[in-house]
Amino acid sequence: MSDNLFLRNFTEENSLVLDVKITDEITGFTIVGKKTANTNPYRHFHNHWEILYIVSGKRNFFYADKTYDIDSGAFLCVEPGVLHRAINEKSCQLYNIYFNCKDDKYFSLVLPILQKLNKKFGVLIQIAQKDRNEIVKNFFEIAKEFIEKKENYENVALAKLLQLLTLVSRSNEEKKILLEKSFAQKKCEEIMTYLSNNFFEQVTLNEVAENFGITPSYLSRFFKKTTQFSFIEYLNILRINHACKILKNTDKKIIDIAFESGFGSVTQFGRIFKSFTGTSPNIYRRK
Repeated sequence: MSDNLFLRNFTEENSLVLDVKITDEITGFTIVGKKTANTNPYRHFHNHWEILYIVSGKRNFFYADKTYDIDSGAFLCVEPGVLHRAINEKSCQLYNIYFNCKDDKYFSLVLPILQKLNKKFGVLIQIAQKDRNEIVKNFFEIAKEFIEKKENYENVALAKLLQLLTLVSRSNEEKKILLEKSFAQKKCEEIMTYLSNNFFEQVTLNEVAENFGITPSYLSRFFKKTTQFSFIEYLNILRINHACKILKNTDKKIIDIAFESGFGSVTQFGRIFKSFTGTSPNIYRRK
């Protein structure tokens, strides 16, 4: 591709980014466009699918127990219930779509494609340069349909979304993974994997530091710097995420779920659960 063509495509892609957040009542889909997206300061996991596309700029994307350096052309397909956070030193332009709906006639057409993409490529798909403008145009046109709400707009928006996801599945370049090869980042990934496998035990900062041959203060500093989560915050997120799944999928007693998830008491479980979800375990289960 010539420099002039690349510049023209880049300029057009940026002009198609809207500052928008709209939830459509018919499809149940939420589209978000940001011309200036900054670091998400919040702990972040949810029980619905999400897609994210980086139009321009760079981000450090934390997902489960890995960190990805992503930039323009990165398409992410985020599964429900997986901890993630986007971090960037400078702003970037992006589109998101959240599928906060279940057993819906529109989402039922989208879900098999999302599952197939995730199984085939994992969370990150790098879009080929030649297809990026078309990807952005599809996001733009979906947002436009939701804003204008002309006759049969929901079907047009769904068709654009299916076209977008099909293009993504055919346009994968080699993934851009992973982590800068620093000692802290490699060690951090090992620790996150350890916590994912042991969060139901009475894990402590001192114990983990000793197991990995580092001091507690050093572990605390580099863990926070790498993930933007404190050690105890990340550990509690793993526990709450696990508890949410049990609450939704079983009839187990709250006290049993608390101990199974690694909490020392029902009181502690209830307090931390509410701080993360905004509600009590009992109310969450009934939703």
